[in-house]
Amino acid sequence: MELFSEQIIGLRQVFYNKKDDGSEILSKFKVFIFYALFLVMFLFS
Repeated sequence: MELFSEQIIGLRQVFYNKKDDGSEILSKFKVFIFYALFLVMFLFS
């Protein structure tokens, strides 16, 4: 569980370090959503 929270903190650091560039945040968020959807479809296929 600690490892998972560390990953969340790392993601937040990546997002907050790039908060001056909205397009880069949006692209990273789109990649994250795409990966999550791919994982869900893979698990339920």
